[in-house]
Amino acid sequence: MKPESKDKTDLYNSSVLERFSNFLDSHIFATRLVIIGIFGGGIIIIGRSIRIGTRFSKVDHVPKEFISRHIYLRGLIKGVDISDSTLHISHIPITRFIWFQTKNDDLLPVSLFGIVPMQSGVDWLKSNCIGREVWFQLMARKQQSHIDCVVTLKKNWLRNMCINAYLIENGLAKAGHVIDDAILDSTSLHYLKIFKKAEIIACRKQRGIWKYHHNTLQANEVGIISLVKKFVGHFISRGKAALLSYFKHKK
Repeated sequence: MKPESKDKTDLYNSSVLERFSNFLDSHIFATRLVIIGIFGGGIIIIGRSIRIGTRFSKVDHVPKEFISRHIYLRGLIKGVDISDSTLHISHIPITRFIWFQTKNDDLLPVSLFGIVPMQSGVDWLKSNCIGREVWFQLMARKQQSHIDCVVTLKKNWLRNMCINAYLIENGLAKAGHVIDDAILDSTSLHYLKIFKKAEIIACRKQRGIWKYHHNTLQANEVGIISLVKKFVGHFISRGKAALLSYFKHKK
C-alpha cells in the first residue's frame, strides 16, 4: 500500500470515530436509554430462562435440570397429608416482580427424601411445621406425583434444622430405601449415610419407636425365659418323682 493511501485510510477512520463520538456526546440521554433498555431486556430474558419468577405448583412444572442439580427452593408449608406424610408447600419464587410472576394457587406436593415417617412423625409435622417457612432441596421425582426433598426448617437465627434427620434422630421415622428414579449421586448418598447414622443413634438411645421396639424385645425375652424356666422346672419335678418311685419300688 502506498503511503498516501494509508494516510487517507487513517484519516477516514479517525473521522468516523470523531463523528461517532460527537453523536454520542450530542445524544447522551438517548444513548443511556438504549444501554438501560438492552441491560433490562437481558435481565428479563435471563430471569425467565432460570424461572426466577415462576411459582411451581405441580411436579411436572419443575425443570429436570433443577432436580438433577439439587436446587434449593423456598416455600411455606400449608398442610400435611396424614395418609402418606406429604407436605403441601406454597412455593415462593426468587423474585415477586409483576413481569416475572405466574399466578397459581396450587400447592407443590413434597415428600421427605430417604425416610419413612411413622404416625408420631406425621403428628409432629402437623404440630410444628404448618405455616412455617422452609427451604427444600430437590432430590428426585417420586412416581410423577411427588418430589422427594430434604427440607430445612429455621430453628433460630443462628441454626437451621433438617426435618428429615430430626425425625429419624428422635425415633419418629425410619431410614428408607430409595427405590424410585432418584439420582444416587454424591449428594443423595451423603444424605442417606447421615440418615442411617441418625437411625443407629435413635435405636441405641431408645427414642420414639425404638423405645417401644426395645420394650417389645425385652417382653419377648422375659416370656421366653419364663417358658424355659417352666419347662426346666417341670422336667426337674418329673425327674424327682421318677427317682422317688424308683427307690420305693426297689425297697
